[in-house]
Amino acid sequence: MAEYKGRKRGPKAFEFTEEVYQKIEELAGQGLNERDIAYCIGMHPTTFSEKKYKLEKLRESVKKGQAQGLQTVTSCLMDQVKSGNPTSTIFYLKNRSPNEWNDVQSINSVQINLGKMTDSQLLNELRSDQGMVEALKNVIPQLAEKPLLENND
Repeated sequence: MAEYKGRKRGPKAFEFTEEVYQKIEELAGQGLNERDIAYCIGMHPTTFSEKKYKLEKLRESVKKGQAQGLQTVTSCLMDQVKSGNPTSTIFYLKNRSPNEWNDVQSINSVQINLGKMTDSQLLNELRSDQGMVEALKNVIPQLAEKPLLENND
């Protein structure tokens, strides 16, 4: 058996230098996840995760890189929006205000007992929900008409 004089067995301890922290920021800014960052710097992802909880500077490097990457992409997107690129403008609006700029409107729940309703009653029930009227007015043109008073003798 070989003797080890003052040396530990196993891989050499990983040293977090300023260059390593810079590389981590750069990789995080490019959108890599922590697993891929770990492999790129020569570390196992589990070890990277453990070190991240122990080293504040490591956590900050990842966060700072992610923020810088987001800022770069957002800046490019805004340049495209300002230059009049319609695709970029649509993308921006749909993601910043999805309720106002969504192509698809979903109807979450409608609970109506259709079997016991006349056509007029059904139309009146649908008319009571303005969102339903907006969603269905092109499919059921009668929704736009004024409701008829129904005689329930």
